[in-house]
Amino acid sequence: MAGKHHHVEHHKYAADRQPPLWERIVAGLSVLMVACLLGYLFYQVIAGDHSPPDIVVEIVEIRDNGDDWLVTFEAQNLGGETASGVVITGELSRWGIITESTDITLDFIPAKSSRRGGLFFQHDPRKADLALAPSGYVLP
Repeated sequence: MAGKHHHVEHHKYAADRQPPLWERIVAGLSVLMVACLLGYLFYQVIAGDHSPPDIVVEIVEIRDNGDDWLVTFEAQNLGGETASGVVITGELSRWGIITESTDITLDFIPAKSSRRGGLFFQHDPRKADLALAPSGYVLP
């Protein structure tokens, strides 16, 4: 009989025991971090930038690549939505007449970020008017 009574007291003692201070601090910080993350996600849903993709293309470098010419570029998405299947078109023209055209498709450009790529041309882009521009995208 006495053994059962002792067991009950031990169980009661374990239930009344407080966790160590460091465990309570870590638990409190964890709850705070989760609450902040949920608050941030809620803010993004309500007030975040939901503007359509805004793709801007800038030439980085033009280089002789042996048999052809390589034009490296950076495409930036200044909008609030991700763009996928982004088509970048490059055109060489002289006196208003397009002499060469090439394009590339970038898999995606997330909102507020950029991707680099390159276009190959058969003729020297430095001896013509070179224009790079986005010509289309798809919303994922």
